[in-house]
Amino acid sequence: MTKIVLNMKEVMDIDLIRILNDSTTVKAYGKIPAKTRTGLELTHGNSKD
Repeated sequence: MTKIVLNMKEVMDIDLIRILNDSTTVKAYGKIPAKTRTGLELTHGNSKD
């Protein structure tokens, strides 16, 4: 992934100071309602693990 990003940076002359790559992963276990007390809302999706 890093090689692809760096190549595209060069090809498209992109300033990387404006790019955010958030790779945060959240795991939840057990029986959880639609929203937690802190406002976390669990929706469908796949873990990156």
